[in-house]
Amino acid sequence: MRLKFTYAILTSLLLFGCLILFTSYEDGPGNNGQAWIGAPGESGVTCGTCHSNPGSFGFVNIDISMHTANGNEVTSYVPGNSYNVTVTVNPEVGAPAGYGFQAVALDVTNSNAGEFISENDIIGIRTINQRLYAEHNMPSPGRAFTIRWDAPLTDIGDVTFYASGNTVNGDGTSAGDSGMGTVPAKLSVSPNTALPIEMTAFTVEQSFNSILLKWATLTESNSSHFALEHSPNGFIFKEFAKVSAAGFSSEILQYSDYHTNPNNGLNYYRLKVVDIDGTFQYSDILVYEMDKKQRPTLEALPNLVADKTTVLFHNNLGNVFDSELHVHTMSGQLVGTFPFGLSPGENRIELDLSELEMGYYTISLKEANEAIRIMKN
Repeated sequence: MRLKFTYAILTSLLLFGCLILFTSYEDGPGNNGQAWIGAPGESGVTCGTCHSNPGSFGFVNIDISMHTANGNEVTSYVPGNSYNVTVTVNPEVGAPAGYGFQAVALDVTNSNAGEFISENDIIGIRTINQRLYAEHNMPSPGRAFTIRWDAPLTDIGDVTFYASGNTVNGDGTSAGDSGMGTVPAKLSVSPNTALPIEMTAFTVEQSFNSILLKWATLTESNSSHFALEHSPNGFIFKEFAKVSAAGFSSEILQYSDYHTNPNNGLNYYRLKVVDIDGTFQYSDILVYEMDKKQRPTLEALPNLVADKTTVLFHNNLGNVFDSELHVHTMSGQLVGTFPFGLSPGENRIELDLSELEMGYYTISLKEANEAIRIMKN
């Protein structure tokens, strides 16, 4: 008799909880501290407990899918990448007035995995028992809910998404609705730490008053591009250049680019390797201490020229460089490129400007921001 009485009290409390949570059905259960998916470690209560299973809209089925930023569906995650996870609530029959859902991502120990981020007002993120739950803030007229999921920064093994959902008729009560049953929908994704590119080197060095970044690849498969990033402190990085990748290659390929405005002092660099599906991985961070006191000097003699001028360049860095002199109009149009090898010490580069029209021009090094001005007469 006592057991029956206790069971009756628990059932009454559960029904009362359903009434409180879904009388207006504006929020999901997580807003009241309830995890009602049926995932490991939860109470066993699901959306179907209060919204009937089956209900007026028959059985409710849930689909879960994960896509890259480019829209490609995947079943693996690259640590540190962002994905779109879509939970779709499918009624068996009828046309519901609204849809709701709740989802969680767990690792193999059933601990929270990664981070959900809502990018619209319909979806909210709640913390329950040290887990992040995504759920509806309000009934959605559409059956598909898309949440951004930031994968863990490191490989933590397989991750499983669990989700439940319900359909409502819009009368303000849970009567006449349909909810998911006791077994949640699941999607398991595995870690993918394979780069689309097999790299052999990534180096940085001073090149005049700029930083020259060089890297090489042994093989490439589905590679899209490289993004070069700089930081003054090693924490906050900003992209300053993008270099197209080969896509597919089985031979050694050499790449390079310049950072023309480094700090005087410490500079931090990293290379972002991006696949064609939008996933990416970072190289190790390289540090270079720039000494701008070593800037070489550039001079043109004469700077009032007819057809030819000699550019004097003093290289006091002690290294040999392959570089280029660029000639621009005053509006910034490139009208001449002169490749040359630069040796340590004094260098003289003869420029033939006979094909240029009369007017003012600037001459600059490929790697440098500074320029000298000449007048062609």
